[in-house]
Amino acid sequence: MTVSTSRRFGGAAAIVMVLAAGSLRPVGAASAQGVAAAAAAYPATPVLDAFRATCSNLRDLAGTERRATSTGWTKLADPAATPLAGLMRFSETAAADFVKKGGGTMRPSSMFKREIAGELVYLVLSGVTLEGRTVNGCRLYDADEPRRIAPATVTAWIGREPVQSVDQSALARTTWEPGMAKGQDSFELSFLATASPMLGVPQVAGIALKADQVIDT
Repeated sequence: MTVSTSRRFGGAAAIVMVLAAGSLRPVGAASAQGVAAAAAAYPATPVLDAFRATCSNLRDLAGTERRATSTGWTKLADPAATPLAGLMRFSETAAADFVKKGGGTMRPSSMFKREIAGELVYLVLSGVTLEGRTVNGCRLYDADEPRRIAPATVTAWIGREPVQSVDQSALARTTWEPGMAKGQDSFELSFLATASPMLGVPQVAGIALKADQVIDT
């Protein structure tokens, strides 16, 4: 089994994970969008394809931002009115403190939104430089979505079997290493139920996708 990003690359990778840990959501608070769409199949392929089109190259996050806006994402000036508000408050405060103590630097996170096949989804780009490495991350969230993307769907889409998978009623997470594109370290699919006890800490209920790219500096 391939060793995970956080174990191989230490503090920089760990804090990028913190940068996209999630947001506080009320237990059991499924969105109207999710309830209304529960009977239909989740549009996994359009969402996955949109994620890859934007985040297949994370070496230059400024370039990734330009690619996002050119492919239909709208950059948000203030994330406070989004379901990710708690995520941004918690993760950026924690990351800034961690990076400062480690003598590194942190790129301000940027957030985008887009409707894909009827789903309103959010994208977060973040990056830190620490311990001689830069770790850039891209996260997609479909907040409070009650349906799941099957790991088998992503396995077929990414073209290889995962290295790790956890499947529980409250939390499911599957990881592929290397990631979805050449040069990327990891790709992760996760799902957190709206009634999960884990929502007592900053998390995002629903579907999340994660891509990380590590660059030696």
